[in-house]
Amino acid sequence: MPASPQIVRGFGYSTTITLVLTAPPYIFAAVGSYVNAWHSDRSKERGWHYAIPVVVASCGFVICLATSNASARYGASFIYVGGMYIANPMIMGMVSGAMGRSPEKRAISIAICNVLSQIGNFVAPYFFLTSEEPQYRTAFA
Repeated sequence: MPASPQIVRGFGYSTTITLVLTAPPYIFAAVGSYVNAWHSDRSKERGWHYAIPVVVASCGFVICLATSNASARYGASFIYVGGMYIANPMIMGMVSGAMGRSPEKRAISIAICNVLSQIGNFVAPYFFLTSEEPQYRTAFA
């Protein structure tokens, strides 16, 4: 998420510390992704394991829209980054399961899904307008 450096910059730290503070939400998301995928596999269920993190992530975006407090927005970054990345293994499992049974079709479907999911990462920085700092309403909406 390109928003993290802009949010953490509000703390007033140096550039290096600002960039270091952007890592914890992604570390949380990596651990949460593993736990969610593991639990989904144990319970043989994917739908709720995908839907709940996405709803939680939406709440994180709403928090970022509702406040300009840097600490609250940093906490919300754990929620929205975590929610979206935690749901990712579930969608990849659904995509590969919905495609044909050949390994080639599954591999291509996952590759296409990954490519299409990254379009947002290319366009998102253009929604963080300097004129909207620190709210970035356009980006979070």
